[in-house]
Amino acid sequence: MLAVQLPGRETRFGEVPLRAFEPIVDAVVDAIGARVRTPYALYGHSMGALLAFEVTRRVQSRRLLHLFVAGCRAPQLVPVGRRRHCLPHDELLRCLRELDGTAAEVVAHAELMRLLMPALRADLAVTDRYRYHLGPPVDVDLTAFGGAEDPEVPLHALSAWSRQTSGRFRQHTFPGGHFFVTGARSGMLSLMVDELAPALEGAASRP
Repeated sequence: MLAVQLPGRETRFGEVPLRAFEPIVDAVVDAIGARVRTPYALYGHSMGALLAFEVTRRVQSRRLLHLFVAGCRAPQLVPVGRRRHCLPHDELLRCLRELDGTAAEVVAHAELMRLLMPALRADLAVTDRYRYHLGPPVDVDLTAFGGAEDPEVPLHALSAWSRQTSGRFRQHTFPGGHFFVTGARSGMLSLMVDELAPALEGAASRP
């Protein structure tokens, strides 16, 4: 597994976070071109799902076998005009608590949140400014995962990913909210393995 690590996080904590979509897509496409030489799939959750989708649109490579997205509305249904990245500090903390993706003790730790807030606001700015541009569906199979109680992604908005692929589309729903993946990891991995197996066999048979 190769994890995409954006500026402002983990070992790149000292770097300035990116706040626009295109530079991130450019960087990921360049990284794939430089490092990946075998058949591969892309997976992204929430903002990462939009990123994986736009990267898939850009590369359209025979080595890209599958696109997995989770916790995200289909790109054509992403709300336009949101400004969550501009919310006052206390309101943004309330939003984080409602999404339930950040541990309560972390949200309650004022100094830690002060350090994390630039990257959080940058992520929100990226998704708030995202604009879907009409284009042909991607030529790979696509699987969408969702949480049955996710207030951000109703099931019809998850199903709408089917319009973004000319390949096979599958949808799987798990108990939980926006960060349902915490309790669904093993189930998701099993489904990914099952869905990748035929594509890997086909890739191995090609010259």
